[in-house]
Amino acid sequence: MKALYYFIFLCSYWVTYSQPLQSITSQSKVTILGTSSIHDWESTVGEFDFSAKMEGDTLKSIEGFLKTKSIESGKSIMNSKTYDALEAESFPKIIFTSDFLVRDGNTFEGSGKVQIAGKEKIIPMKVNFDAAKPMVFTGEVPLRMTDFGIDPPTAMFGTMTTGDEIKIQYKISMTTNSIK
Repeated sequence: MKALYYFIFLCSYWVTYSQPLQSITSQSKVTILGTSSIHDWESTVGEFDFSAKMEGDTLKSIEGFLKTKSIESGKSIMNSKTYDALEAESFPKIIFTSDFLVRDGNTFEGSGKVQIAGKEKIIPMKVNFDAAKPMVFTGEVPLRMTDFGIDPPTAMFGTMTTGDEIKIQYKISMTTNSIK
């Protein structure tokens, strides 16, 4: 009988210790920011999803994607050039994975792998964290298009060029329930 109580205690400890998390896309936002020779630009990502496991002070098994053809600038020509540059037909998703990020106060730190247009790169991650319900993860990821084999798009016969550096800003709300 004592072994049964011990087993029940361990199971309940594991359930509270390891929490699967799922993004609430209706309360989340992902934005891509960049520059050009004429003006700064911004695109929002309409379709994305993230999941992870919270184990104590560690965020584990983080997986996420951004649907490439859901990147929207509000300008059809720019959208078309974005999809072409990202090879959206061949690579319909931008993928992020990380084995773990470790909590330090109100941030999680570590590294993750980003895959864009079929090319992968390991990047450092620093994610701000608010433990309210739902949990909110915010941050910014600076990337260079050329690191992923992408030539920064041009327009107007090459007179307008986009900058190589972009930033992906995110606010991801997550819950232990599977609410979208």
